[in-house]
Amino acid sequence: MAKQSDNVIRRHLTYFTILAILFVFAALVIIFRPEGQDLAVISGTYVVTELGLSIQALVFIYTIGIFLLWRWIKTGKKNTPSLLWSLAFLIYGIVFIGMFFQDIGFAWADASNATLFFLYRQPMIIWAALMYLGIAKILNFSKKWQWIITSAILAIGYIWFAYSLLVVPNIEFTMYVYLYTQWTPLCVSIAYCFFLYGKQFNFLSPRIMALGFALLGISYLGWAPWHKLAVKYIYYLWFTVFVIGLAFTLIGYLLLPYEIAAKTKKTETTGTTETR
Repeated sequence: MAKQSDNVIRRHLTYFTILAILFVFAALVIIFRPEGQDLAVISGTYVVTELGLSIQALVFIYTIGIFLLWRWIKTGKKNTPSLLWSLAFLIYGIVFIGMFFQDIGFAWADASNATLFFLYRQPMIIWAALMYLGIAKILNFSKKWQWIITSAILAIGYIWFAYSLLVVPNIEFTMYVYLYTQWTPLCVSIAYCFFLYGKQFNFLSPRIMALGFALLGISYLGWAPWHKLAVKYIYYLWFTVFVIGLAFTLIGYLLLPYEIAAKTKKTETTGTTETR
C-alpha cells in the first residue's frame, strides 16, 4: 500500500508540490492577513466597474450552466458529470445575482452585512461540492469516497461559513480561510484533472478548461486582500482575471463535444479499415 502511494505521489509530483506551496502560502496569509494596496499609476485608467464585471460573470456562468444542461439532455441524460457541473454553475450564478443587485443599490443584497453575505456566497460551497463530484465520477472514484469527500466539502464549508459569518461575524477572515484553504486548492485540483484528461486523449479543449479553472482559483486569492479598498482598481483587475477564467472554461466546454465526435469518427474509420 505504501509503495502504491509513493508511485502516485511520484507520478503527480508537480500537482502535490503546487498544493503544498498553496497550503504553506495559505497558512502565512491567514496568520498575517495582508491588505493589498492600490497602485497610483493605474488610478483612473481602468474603466470597468464591479457592476459591469458582475454582469459579464453572470453571462458566462449561465451560458456554461445552460450549455452543460443542454449537453446532458442531448446525450440521453446519461452523462451525469454534465448534469452536476450544470447545476454547479446555475447555482453559483446566485453569487453574482446578489452582487448585481448590490451594485445597483438594493439594501437586501448588501454584502457588507455578514448575514446577507452568507446568503449570497453559500452557492460557492455547493459549486465546489458538485464540481468535485463530477470529476470524481469521471475518474471512477469509488462511490464511497465520492460521497464522503463531497459531504466533507459541504459540511466543512457550511460549518465554517455559519460560524465565521453568523456567530463571529467576520467577512474578511471567513474568506481568507475559505478561499486559501478550500476554494483555490479545489480549483487547482479540477484544473489538473482536466489537464490530465486532455493529455491522455490528446484533446485541446480540456487543457483550455484547465487554464480557465486555474485562473478562477488564482483570481480569488486577491479577493480578501483587495476588496475593501476605497479605490478598487487592483480588485477590478483580479475580477477581470476571474472573468477571463470563465471565458476559457466556456470555450473548453464548447469545444469538447466536437473533439470527442472527431475522435469517435476517426476511431470508427480506423476500425472499418482494419476490418477490411
